[in-house]
Amino acid sequence: MPSFNASKLPSDIVNVLLLRGSQIPPLQWHLIANKAAKEITDNKEDDEALFHGTPIVEESMAGAVRALLYLWSGFPADCKMYAQAAPPQIQLYLDAICERQAGRAAEAKELLSQVGEFDTYAELTAHAMEAIGIGSDKSLTRFKDTLELCEVWEPHAFVDLYEQGRAGALCHPAELVVRNLQCKEFDLLFVYCYEKATGRTIAQGCAEEVAPRRKVTRKPPARRRSTPPPPEQSKQPTQTDSDAATSLPTPLDRRAPRVGILCPKCRAMLVIPETKRGRMAECKKCGTTFLVPKKQASPAPPS
Repeated sequence: MPSFNASKLPSDIVNVLLLRGSQIPPLQWHLIANKAAKEITDNKEDDEALFHGTPIVEESMAGAVRALLYLWSGFPADCKMYAQAAPPQIQLYLDAICERQAGRAAEAKELLSQVGEFDTYAELTAHAMEAIGIGSDKSLTRFKDTLELCEVWEPHAFVDLYEQGRAGALCHPAELVVRNLQCKEFDLLFVYCYEKATGRTIAQGCAEEVAPRRKVTRKPPARRRSTPPPPEQSKQPTQTDSDAATSLPTPLDRRAPRVGILCPKCRAMLVIPETKRGRMAECKKCGTTFLVPKKQASPAPPS
């Protein structure tokens, strides 16, 4: 559960954050992925719906928030996909966390070198110094000594410490500290991206959004309770090749696999059904029509 007060953020974001539960998650979040949380995020096809009426002042940071929700839910591939819409430094940071959790320490360190200094590092360092304390595990003590020497967060040293925990080389209390530090890293990064996306602090957002949200929360349940069409109405006639590109998606398309594609003109992230590959799509933001690239074939394994 996040350490910041998320109770009055947009309802869908709150639900995704809380579905992880109240316990500190394991080191590798994708090992216990939450499909229910992913479905909530998947169903919000644009950032305006995900933020539920909260004004967005920086769209690239809204993309970063969506990527963080996928990371927290245990879906690193989706996190990387949506991180493409985030600012370069945020994308590198998110990719580095995904590589670290996948056990690819060298790749994580390379990406973190490109990240450089980050605004949340100072607070993360202070939290680590307090969390480790005195008389801790030797590996934690060495990490704390490194932080005291450098006087700043040392992401490469944390990758090494994380690897020890992932390999089972830390005692249980020490591993809990590493898991706690990773969650704090996520919390700080999430708050940073959310505040940049909305132009306000989490506390301000909570205070200003309560009344407006109460006025509009009645509408979504009404849509969910709408009666689905009878089976004979939901059946679609067989399409020919000529009308396939212009036909509207059926209700079942929302449950089909989806993919994120960057608009070639405005670079907005579009979420479309996988079945749209190889067909024309229109950007909802700038109106550009473009061909969705086909899925690349997986490379043949080395002989």
